[in-house]
Formats: sequence, C-alpha cells, structure tokens
Amino acid sequence: MKPKIKITKRDLLFFFAGIVFTAIISLILNWENNVRDFKEGFNEGYNSTQKEEITH
Repeated sequence: MKPKIKITKRDLLFFFAGIVFTAIISLILNWENNVRDFKEGFNEGYNSTQKEEITH
C-alpha cells in the first residue's frame, strides 16, 4: 500500500520560508566575504567592459 502524502499550502509556505531564512542568515553571517566578492566581481566586469569599448 502506498501511503497517502498530503502536501498542503502551509507545508510549501514553511518550506520556502525556510529556504529564504537560511539564505538571509548565510548572507548576514558571511557579510564581509559577500561584500568583498561583490566588489571584486563588479570591478572585474566593469573594467572588462571598459576595455571592450576602447578597442571597438
């Protein structure tokens, strides 16, 4: 016999709320690394775009 699994809207709400909560906690706990990596990636992309515009 297959067990009947009933997934409610409440179950889905708490599942996705848990994912969002985990992502927010991770962002807060690793704030310095996230800011450093964001700035590094932004500057890298910005500089590569500037080089492409100069050569074209």
